[in-house]
Amino acid sequence: MMIRSRPCVSSWKRKDAATFPPVSYTISSYSSYASCYKPEGILVDRPYDQLSRWCAGSGDSPFITLKVDSPCVLHGITFGKFHKVHICNMKEFKVFVSFRGSPWIPVLHSHIRNDEEPETFALQHLDAKDTANMLPCTHVKIVPLSAWGPNFNPSIWYVMLRGEAAPDVVSLVIQEFEKKQHVQATKLCLKYLRLNSYSDAFDALARDTNVELEDPLLTNLFHALMVEGNFGRVEELLQTAADQGHFDPFVAAQKYTALWKRILHPGRKCPGMRGGHQMSIDVDGRAIYMLGGWDGKRDLADFWKYDIVKDEWILLSENTTFVGGPSPRSCHKMCMDSKRRCLYTLGRYVDPEYRDVQHVNGDFFVYWCDTNQWQVISQNTEEDGGPELVYDHQMAVDTDHDVLWVYGGRTIQHQASSALCYSGLYKYDLLQKKWTNMESESFSKILRSRIGHSMLIHPKDNSLLIFAGQRNKDYLADFYSYDIETNKVYELSRDCSREGGPDAGFTQRSTLDADLDEMYVFSGLMRDKFSAQDTVRNTLWVYDICNDSWQRVYANYNDDAAYWARMSMVEPCPRFAHQFVYDKQARTHYLFGGNPGESSPPDERLDDFWSLELVRSSTRDIARKAIFEVRKLQYLEMCREPSHVMDALQYLQTSVSACVDQSSGVEVTEFEGLSRALVGAQDPEFRPDRMALFETLIQYFPPEMKEPTSSIQDFV
Repeated sequence: MMIRSRPCVSSWKRKDAATFPPVSYTISSYSSYASCYKPEGILVDRPYDQLSRWCAGSGDSPFITLKVDSPCVLHGITFGKFHKVHICNMKEFKVFVSFRGSPWIPVLHSHIRNDEEPETFALQHLDAKDTANMLPCTHVKIVPLSAWGPNFNPSIWYVMLRGEAAPDVVSLVIQEFEKKQHVQATKLCLKYLRLNSYSDAFDALARDTNVELEDPLLTNLFHALMVEGNFGRVEELLQTAADQGHFDPFVAAQKYTALWKRILHPGRKCPGMRGGHQMSIDVDGRAIYMLGGWDGKRDLADFWKYDIVKDEWILLSENTTFVGGPSPRSCHKMCMDSKRRCLYTLGRYVDPEYRDVQHVNGDFFVYWCDTNQWQVISQNTEEDGGPELVYDHQMAVDTDHDVLWVYGGRTIQHQASSALCYSGLYKYDLLQKKWTNMESESFSKILRSRIGHSMLIHPKDNSLLIFAGQRNKDYLADFYSYDIETNKVYELSRDCSREGGPDAGFTQRSTLDADLDEMYVFSGLMRDKFSAQDTVRNTLWVYDICNDSWQRVYANYNDDAAYWARMSMVEPCPRFAHQFVYDKQARTHYLFGGNPGESSPPDERLDDFWSLELVRSSTRDIARKAIFEVRKLQYLEMCREPSHVMDALQYLQTSVSACVDQSSGVEVTEFEGLSRALVGAQDPEFRPDRMALFETLIQYFPPEMKEPTSSIQDFV
């Protein structure tokens, strides 16, 4: 099994770690071992031998260190297992690498399944195609963090290291590594010399090594501020940095604020209460379509269009059955094809009492937006080579390659059965009108089929993103990427909740902004990772694809009905089986309906309609804030000269005031307190304050432009 994590979109298509040859090693050191389970047990793969493993002793922080026989570039690590589930199997672990005594560098933090299947993990920071980004390795440290059984010492049965040991390749990697070490050491010296005003020594070292401490723009900024005290020049350089996009990474890392707005249409016809319905957005046509759902008593077949520009609902059909469209249904799927300007609809839930041969055929429809016409593509997709009748599946259209993707969902059998059957991955060729089952044995071993999950297509990377859902009684929090080009699936995370992301959940709704490389997840029915209790609560998460990081934007765990009655115009109450779509043109989400959960009567459904905007500081905001800091210091330095007090007051009332964000209570309070400097005693030494300002300003720049964050004194 191949497990993959990645720091950016492009690295999803790296060479598989499992394809690299084994790297031989010996045991270097270890924390301890229990009884007869010595470290040497991991050197051989004996899945049927109960004693062939290393088991850490009690009362310490377990680790085992491996020394490779010759320097290598480590790309992966394979863990073998016992031939069946074992309570002592290692569950959570970390891996570090080191080169000839260099600091330990973390390369993996993950979890192992409690089964008999060996697992290979790719190391997170390595790029198998870029020598400059590889790390030479002489030692590997494995740190078990937990076992599958509570209060049991973790066991490792077998370890295989995988990587590149060819001398010609490794020598190049070592050269690059040592070159980086030299540059970093030189930068630390330069930083120390500049900080302590050893200008001649700084210039000599920079000249002789040809190493730049930082980007020239920051060097100019430092000189203008620290040497010349030219605050006007500092402002010019900051504006240049903003114009050149140097603040953009900082802006992208800022936390969003969620702005909800309830959309009301009093006295006008609107969709009624429902859950399990479908919404799909036509971004180019500025419209949202809604089909069917369950109102608590019956399935619906009404079809609506929301005109975003006119802010009005239009009833296209009271019952699509009568106009050649789908019958009443819920838990179906509908998705937009922006290229052909149509909607595809597939699947539905059927009560067990109605599951005879006639009712379990999987029909397939298309709606043509410009002509307002429905068309039957198939009365039985299974006979056409496609999926059986399914519900709670996912669909996505790849307009670049004219393909409709369908994944997961539960299949409806002809007869009521307690067995749960799940559908796999299918693609439908929109030009050839042909279904293909894409699931292989290796595919299903990595990605277990499920219901109530999310699936999004990432056009820039030509991949499907599959997240969370439910299988049997298990709520999932895993995350996968399916490479459309190679038909391979990669595990990006086994449990996002352990990596700062959402708890395991069912009917979570996800959207994608491919331009921003961000995925948005709005909660549904969640399972708390501590109490294991099902709960409906409001949370909104943003996943930064490039930085492989989660950010919780919004959360409200209140479950008091009276509270939500008071908040009915402020923010939506918790729910599941809702719909959540994204208008990438306006960067606005829309939410409609759903099931409010156990706190409400079982047949109650919601009919509220909301828009959601995510806002955060812009580049302009950051530039303004930086210039405010500059002008604040310039004002304070003016106050140090008694003859300039009146000039300082005028500067405070004009230039400094112009940079204050009047909506920020913090900035307003800070500004109001600045007037005290006009009468208070001031320290004549300006260098510490200027240095503090410089450190404040460089936080807005990306790491590759800045001086090292560490200090040479840290190593003394």
